[in-house]
Amino acid sequence: MDKVLWSNDYSVGIEELDDQHLKIFSLINDLVDSSSQVSCKDLNTGAIKEMIRYAKEHLLFEERLLKEAKYPDYDSHVELHKEYLITVADLSIKLMKECDENTKNEFLDFLTHWWKDHILNEDMKYKNYL
Repeated sequence: MDKVLWSNDYSVGIEELDDQHLKIFSLINDLVDSSSQVSCKDLNTGAIKEMIRYAKEHLLFEERLLKEAKYPDYDSHVELHKEYLITVADLSIKLMKECDENTKNEFLDFLTHWWKDHILNEDMKYKNYL
């Protein structure tokens, strides 16, 4: 599994959000590094738990900024966040039940693609509103 590399293409122009996105990339990379070295239980109670906790914190912060800015696509953006959290929870449960390389890769693939796509395609839409 390849690591997620930060570039200025991911910058939304708000330093705090960019720093949070960079931290999320770092957490994903930590998961990539540790996925082959630790058990699924340890992965789920350690790195994945931290990833979920931090992502929730970030998403709530972002939603607050969007609401304060009266971002016109606020509701649909929040819905994408909810779908993300549901999928991550489902994949985390699946990982506990089916601890194998395919399930680990499915989880890491989802995180990598979702965050890259979400920042580049969804978060960039609010760039001019904040």
